[in-house]
Amino acid sequence: IPRLEKREGPPLDEESHVESFLAKHLGGDLKGPRLTGWRWTAYPSRRLVDAKELLVIEWRRARLGRLIHEAASKSLEVLVDEEVEALLDRIEGYRRHLAEFLDGRPPWLRAYQEAVRVENRPSQVG
Repeated sequence: IPRLEKREGPPLDEESHVESFLAKHLGGDLKGPRLTGWRWTAYPSRRLVDAKELLVIEWRRARLGRLIHEAASKSLEVLVDEEVEALLDRIEGYRRHLAEFLDGRPPWLRAYQEAVRVENRPSQVG
């Protein structure tokens, strides 16, 4: 996770908001505040920059639903890098499931786009 976080502030013409934004960010940020176009921008330093540490500490604030929250309260394991790779190898079909989930497209759209790609492929007539 990047050390700096970009925070967009108010436009120049919102004087009361500008004052509070500048008071909050003057002196404490690593960069800024500065003007970006007609808007103030600040770059405060993040408290947590390790993704695993962030998830372990902050997961309770996420709105995951009651059942997931209860299950995670009993047993939460955050996996990264090689740990995820090992899990993908252990559970049959999980690698494909995770790839499809991260792809973000619904299955019907993925199938349609693949069909169009195959249809438009140049033929190998020799």
